[in-house]
Amino acid sequence: MHILAAILFFVFASILAAGDGDYSGVAAIGKVVGFLAVLFGFMWILSKPVILLIVIAIVVAIVVAAFISNRKEGR
Repeated sequence: MHILAAILFFVFASILAAGDGDYSGVAAIGKVVGFLAVLFGFMWILSKPVILLIVIAIVVAIVVAAFISNRKEGR
């Protein structure tokens, strides 16, 4: 219960500090939330093989398109 209270205090304190121009607490909260979103996204993708194959196909298509685009520009 103390951990939850400390997390809530940090969230409220960082929001109040952001009102005075200090956005470092909000940035830290954003990084944690972003990391958890990416983590759960990867866990969800890896738990479903069909989605994993679709994601791999999309990534391969993007890499091939980027390679072809760079070759046409002479890079």
